[in-house]
Amino acid sequence: MSKKKKEPTVIMVDCFNTIILRNKSNKQIFQNWAREVATVFGVDEVKFLKTYNHINWALCTKKLFSRFVLQAKFEDVLDRVYQKLSKTNLIDDNFIQVAKQKYIDCEKETHFVVPQFISFLRAEKEKGKKIVVVSDFYCGSEMLSIWLDSLGILDIFDGVYSSADVNKEKSTTKLYRYLLNKLNVTPEEVIMYGDNCWSDVFMPRVVGMKSRRINHKKRNYEKD
Repeated sequence: MSKKKKEPTVIMVDCFNTIILRNKSNKQIFQNWAREVATVFGVDEVKFLKTYNHINWALCTKKLFSRFVLQAKFEDVLDRVYQKLSKTNLIDDNFIQVAKQKYIDCEKETHFVVPQFISFLRAEKEKGKKIVVVSDFYCGSEMLSIWLDSLGILDIFDGVYSSADVNKEKSTTKLYRYLLNKLNVTPEEVIMYGDNCWSDVFMPRVVGMKSRRINHKKRNYEKD
């Protein structure tokens, strides 16, 4: 007689394109954000966005070679942008705070969720399972939590973790290994849900976790 497989007690779930979906592309969001920031500070939006992108690329390249991390943290890029533009007297000391809030707002207005998936997560939580958000993203857990809260779903999660906060990413398994240790669980106790075949499906299996790729049209998360 075959032994019954042990059901995972911890759910890790990706954020964007899994929990949070957007009705605009990342490029469109950044363009809207640059326009908002440029309006406040009276700078050229095209030049501002080019400056941001150039600094972001430079920091990403540096992190890739030093830490094998693919993304730079949003606030770190903003700080470098501020240092560069403040020399030209185009912006003031409120720049980072204003620019960050504008980005939070520009993102927020594009967000929506798939109700069936949220219902699935709530049902799993009612069973006593621990559910945490695990994201490879350039914004930290503070900003992710703001967006989850604005959607009325933050209460589902026992923790929100972003690669930006710890310089470790799902795509290299380092973020998974870090969280297994932090949460004091074994890989066999965890299942990962996400949309990315590499980061959310293959990499968890490398460390011994279960995983399932999310397809909201097929609602495959409801399978046994």
